[in-house]
Amino acid sequence: MNGRKSKAIRKQMKPLFLEWLSGLLPEEEAKTLREDNFNSYLPQETHLYIQGSIRLHSFSPRWLIKHIKIFSSRNPDVDIASISLEDLKTVYEKR
Repeated sequence: MNGRKSKAIRKQMKPLFLEWLSGLLPEEEAKTLREDNFNSYLPQETHLYIQGSIRLHSFSPRWLIKHIKIFSSRNPDVDIASISLEDLKTVYEKR
């Protein structure tokens, strides 16, 4: 993958992750959520062991990056900066 494209994907991951996480948190905590402290809300385990294989936790930063890559490869004409959580839900539903 192109380095510029990878950088754009990682850059798009943060706002999407903050949007998703702020929807789960109470309103008071969601106001204090920022890009520099969202890691404190994540569990320490990044992977799950399911039926003899290791899988990524759903909606972890790496999981979002993976699904942004899948969406952008299926829809190459869509700009990475315009990808939303609704777009990523279509990727998850098609699997």
